[in-house]
Amino acid sequence: MNKKLPMLSLVKPRSADVEPLPEIEKDRLIRILRGFGIFTESTAKPYLVRFTEGSAAYAAGQATIEVATHGGGSTFSPFVIEQIIVKFKLDRTHFLEAYAGSHNT
Repeated sequence: MNKKLPMLSLVKPRSADVEPLPEIEKDRLIRILRGFGIFTESTAKPYLVRFTEGSAAYAAGQATIEVATHGGGSTFSPFVIEQIIVKFKLDRTHFLEAYAGSHNT
């Protein structure tokens, strides 16, 4: 009785006309999100990053998400970036514009 379970996704599938998200370096994503008022907190594990909305210190009622890096802790996958965008209700177009503008910084 080896039934295959359907995959569940936290993120809605994107339509073909939506620009795909890139893999982004950890420091660069932190800089981009800081521009949206989203800050990081330390975690017990070096490959995990906690993003918190509003201030550097967590307060009750703030949106927060803890996500894993990959590539030895140096990058975030497009799937993880999509989760962050959804969690903090960021406008995808504004996020991609901030990403494009962060190339030279």
